[in-house]
Amino acid sequence: MLFYQFKAIEQLSQVPQYTLELLSKKSDIEFSQLLGTHMSVELLLPEGCGQEGKRYFDGIVERMSYIGMQGSYHHYQVSLQPWLGLLKHTQDYKIFQNKTVIEILQEVFADAPEAKVEFKTEGNYTPWPYCVQYAETDLNFVLRMMEQEGITFYFTHKQGEHTLVLADHPASHAEFPGYGTMEYVRSGEQQEKGAKAEGITHWQRTEQIKPGKVVLSDYDFTRPQVNLQQLRAQVKPHAVGAMEVFAYPGFYDKEGDGEQFVRHQMEAQALLTCQASGVGKARGLACGHTFELQGFFRPQENRAYLLTGTSILITQAGYEGLEQGAGAKEGSSFRCGFTAIDAKTPFRPQRLTPKPRVAGPQTAVVVGPAGEEIYTDEYGRVKVHFHWDRYGNRDGEDTCWVRVSQVWAGQNFGFQAVPRIDQEVVVDFLEGDPDQPLITGRVYNAAQKVPWELPANKTQTGVLTRSTSGGNAETANAIRFEDKKGQEEIWFHAEKDYRTEVENSETKSVGADRSKTIGGNETTSVKGNRTETVGKNETITVQGNRTETVSGAQTETITKDRTITVTDGGQTNTVKKAISIESSEANILIKASTAILLQVGSSTLCLTPENIKLLASRIDLNE
Repeated sequence: MLFYQFKAIEQLSQVPQYTLELLSKKSDIEFSQLLGTHMSVELLLPEGCGQEGKRYFDGIVERMSYIGMQGSYHHYQVSLQPWLGLLKHTQDYKIFQNKTVIEILQEVFADAPEAKVEFKTEGNYTPWPYCVQYAETDLNFVLRMMEQEGITFYFTHKQGEHTLVLADHPASHAEFPGYGTMEYVRSGEQQEKGAKAEGITHWQRTEQIKPGKVVLSDYDFTRPQVNLQQLRAQVKPHAVGAMEVFAYPGFYDKEGDGEQFVRHQMEAQALLTCQASGVGKARGLACGHTFELQGFFRPQENRAYLLTGTSILITQAGYEGLEQGAGAKEGSSFRCGFTAIDAKTPFRPQRLTPKPRVAGPQTAVVVGPAGEEIYTDEYGRVKVHFHWDRYGNRDGEDTCWVRVSQVWAGQNFGFQAVPRIDQEVVVDFLEGDPDQPLITGRVYNAAQKVPWELPANKTQTGVLTRSTSGGNAETANAIRFEDKKGQEEIWFHAEKDYRTEVENSETKSVGADRSKTIGGNETTSVKGNRTETVGKNETITVQGNRTETVSGAQTETITKDRTITVTDGGQTNTVKKAISIESSEANILIKASTAILLQVGSSTLCLTPENIKLLASRIDLNE
């Protein structure tokens, strides 16, 4: 196969696009033998430049097409991708915990075929407590993470291989070997030096209005009163340089992280205010590398620059049998358009890669360590396992604490119900952000069924808890409302103790009967007065003994008859002072089967069925 043309478009923080045009006398080339293999373009350089006078563009064959005939040749087109670009073909759902962006990138790249990476980063990166790759390609995920953290990238090439270089500081970029300086060559000088003379033939500097201030803010529920707003502004570059960009959330919960994020975004905006562009034939114009411009009309332009993008077109024609107009008689040519910024300016990528948004709520299962039934923290948060998480162990170690929405939440008051392990919960996401889950509800499933069988008990509403640990369906507290017409009922059940506390008054009204059964003892303590009114009869049955103690006076008023029957045993009345028994309208009957004895001191009166005995030191008869 013959090299015909090569187009290379490279930009910092973007995947390069390489298109290779090839010619061949063969019409039956098998594409499958080339797909997935490395293909390199070799560009000759002046002696002492590049890699022993050569520069390479390497990529993996991603697509190959048969274009048709070009004169007497079969025309093929090959699209090359760096290994990073192939990550657009892999999609995943994955949770990363307590890892820095560098560690996350390393983990993703470890699974990428052909991956070669060089880290030229100098920044300190805070670990992400919880970071989710959600329904997105590996490429999308790593691009947005690098954009978020202000990390750029470019590629270096060798024969048969290429390396991804990650950078976050101006010192991370160096000149391309042999091209530390680039001479500006005027059009007339170009003709004098010949078509193959290297240099920059066109140079343009552009400044434009962009926002001069960036403000970020976020919220940390563990410090709800703290204002996390961060501001960054550049020196006013133009009359309306105070224009502001505000973004929320800023995706941070620490002031230091917010300061770094807002600085990166301000630096990204600043890049757009002043850029240079140009065209040249210097074969060492390589994206991600630096050079010093010399010989331009405006002296202030002659300084060091960082190449932020290149568009290269290489053509090798002059083949016999090519159609006229297709470069049949032309030789090789090289042309490069480029963009550049001041080499001292940190390059921060624009945040172009969208973060996926969760379209709506989804369900998950509450998880925790083995042996636990309820696993929570001081905020009532729980850990969940999402159905899409194929890497998690369902033990709570590989997921984050998730806040739980309650029906009422105040300062040490409100509603509290902690989801338990194995229960299915409804999870929503703040602003659709997969990194910010929030439990908003709970649902039943075939393994976690309703407390009262449905649809048989469809008229019942209530709460049935479960004793823990080791509880079962028979051990629970409950409150249930039955709304079936004619069978309305409120049912309370306490598995062990039941306590009611009333700070002031309590009123109970029972329209019909009331029944109370106590299996053990009952103690009632009334610190004030007690009034009990029974509209009809009252029956009190005591199976054992009964003791009444009255500290003050006792008064009983009986409208009709009163009968006291002691069936087995005696009755003793002991009074410290006088006893008065009076019948205002009838007799008083005292009856005994054996004897009635009246005694005062040594004097006695004894009545028996046979006789009456009176014993006293003196008997007075008052006729």
